[in-house]
This record gives sequence, C-alpha cells and structure tokens, in this order.
Amino acid sequence: MSNGHYWLSEFRALNTGIKACIYCSEHQFSNLIPEVQDWFVHVDRKFSRFLPDSELTTLNGSKGKAVLVSAAMLEVIELAEYYKKKTNGIFNPLILQALESAGYSQSYELIKHGCQLTKTPSMPESEDIYIDSSMKTVRLGPDHKLDLGGIVKGWSVDRISVWLKNEWHINRGMINAGGDLFVWSDSSDLEPWTIEIRNPLNPKQGTERLSLYRGAIATSSVLGRQWKTSTGQMHHLIDPRTMLPSQSDIIQCTVIGSNTTDCEIAAKVVCILGSEEGTEWLMNQYPDVQSICYTSAGDKHFIGNPCLLK
Repeated sequence: MSNGHYWLSEFRALNTGIKACIYCSEHQFSNLIPEVQDWFVHVDRKFSRFLPDSELTTLNGSKGKAVLVSAAMLEVIELAEYYKKKTNGIFNPLILQALESAGYSQSYELIKHGCQLTKTPSMPESEDIYIDSSMKTVRLGPDHKLDLGGIVKGWSVDRISVWLKNEWHINRGMINAGGDLFVWSDSSDLEPWTIEIRNPLNPKQGTERLSLYRGAIATSSVLGRQWKTSTGQMHHLIDPRTMLPSQSDIIQCTVIGSNTTDCEIAAKVVCILGSEEGTEWLMNQYPDVQSICYTSAGDKHFIGNPCLLK
C-alpha cells in the first residue's frame, strides 16, 4: 500500500456525474480508468431511455413481441422483477409512461425549467414481464414500457467495483454514480472513507458524516429532479399505486448497507411509502442496514443503528 496514491477521475454517464477514486499506482490508474469510463458509457448506451438506438428503447418499442436481449439486459430485468416482488410492487420498472405523462419525456436538463403534461396513464391490467432465461428473450405487454434508470445505476456500481477488486486487485477505492456509491478498503492501516450526507432543506448545516471501510450508500430524493408544469411541481419518484409522483412525507432517504443495488431500491421505496410504513418495511426486509431520512416538515429520522455516524 505504501507505493500507492489516490487517483480521481470524474466524467458523465447515465445522465449523472460519475466519480472513481482509486488507491493504486500511476501505471494501474492509467490502464484501468479508460476501462471504468468505457463500462459506464457501455451501460448508458444499452439502458438509456433517451437514446433512440439503445437496447432499452428497442425493447420498449417491441409492441408485445418477444425480443432477444443481451446478457446484461436479461440480468437487470430479472433483478428488477426480484425487487418488484420483494417490495410488493412499490418498486415497479413499468412506470415509464407515468414518468413521460408527468413531463419527464426528455433528458432532465431539457425539461427541468418546465414542460407540458399529458394524460396520466393507469397501470395496465397485466403487469407481467415475460422472461425466457433459456432463450434470452423478454416480452413486454403491448402497453408496457420499462424505466431501469435507478436500478441500473446501483447495478453498474456493484459490477465495476467487483471487477476492480477481483480482476485488478485494487484493495481500496470508491465508485460514485450520482449518489449511488460503493467503497472498499482491505487495509486496516488506512483511514476509513468519510461520506457526507447533507440535509436537503439546509445543505450548509446539519451534515451527517458516515465512516466506512467498506459498504454501499444510496440516496433517493424528490428534490433532486423536479420540474414545473401547469398543475404544479413534479418529480421523478413515481408511486405505482397512483401512477403519480409520490406524495409521502419523506423528501430524502439515504440507506447504508453492503450492496449498492439493495440500497438504491430501499431508499426509493422508503421515499414512496413514507416515514411510518417505510420504516416498518425497511426493518422487515433489511434489518442490517442503517438509514437517514428527512421529511418535508424538516424532521430527521434514523432507521436502524446509526453506528456509522461520526
């Protein structure tokens, strides 16, 4: 570890900022960082709903026909189905039409200052995604469209972190994709990573600091992606029970655990369910995680044991 240095690379992909901070030699860094960047660009081109030639756009336009998909697409869709069952449908990848109807039909930087609404869709009678793993095909209902943005962020962070540790033998690093991050450190002679979680209503005060040697953190918020419409403010966290932006009392939830994808889904579900129901669900499904939630009234709630707070 004495021959290493911290190296930082920042770039954009997945419609968000990506940071890779790695403790290694200069030679290692110069070789692996292009691979890290290429990974996120590859994921973006495959899963973006804003690119007309992405694999997800092709699947969403299949009009009820079975489509041969890549191994990565199959893996993420099967993962989405797993989380849909685990959350009793509160996480639901079939909310793209609701997002578009709320105005989020283009990349966020194009709509954040205002947009037009369309009629709010109802959830189709059949919510099934038909997956044939042996044939690597997926069939959506004729009225179905997938949004995989959130789950793909967590999944891509988990995948690249494992690759860096196992293939490149990087024993200390951080990958952060728009707030979905994973850190690791296999050496006890270095300080733990310190991650700051800011109060969304008062960013200059009330910052919580998390101390981790290894683990995952994900934050979901109704404030990060908002836009104006003729009927009021909208945001991107769709409640599948209403097909409208969530109206719970939670405006931001950060979950700390061992898996970035778990944390991403859990934070979103708590935001949608609200403080009372969300706390019960999180403790039942993920009893080993910690969480920090902020409400619209300015209250802060800790779920689990906040032993990671400094």
